[in-house]
Amino acid sequence: MKALKVILWICGISFLISFVALVLPWGVIENLYRFFGEEPIVASATANYSFRVACFIVGLIGIYFIILALDPATYRRLIGFSAIALIACGVASVIIGLNAGIAPQFYIGDGLFGIVLGGLLAIFNKSNIAG
Repeated sequence: MKALKVILWICGISFLISFVALVLPWGVIENLYRFFGEEPIVASATANYSFRVACFIVGLIGIYFIILALDPATYRRLIGFSAIALIACGVASVIIGLNAGIAPQFYIGDGLFGIVLGGLLAIFNKSNIAG
């Protein structure tokens, strides 16, 4: 159960970091794109809004994972779903990144995070159900 909790906390904190982007100046966001080898999103009201709403939603997902981490025994089925969803998001990140033709360093971390941590969640959740 301890390994399962650790993985859920890692997911929760990793997703919570997105809340930081809500307050970053747009210039910092542009520099992050450049850091990953991509041209920044054109600074427009729509881009700003869309980016920050997406970051807010991802931050809420962090809260969701922390709730799961607080009592994994109660949320076994949700953890199973979350594992599948993380794996699917990881695979989708890689496929979308490849399709978009962007630099791998931009999406490979998301892809690996989802696939690896989703897989670990599935394994440890199953072992806790069985044992």
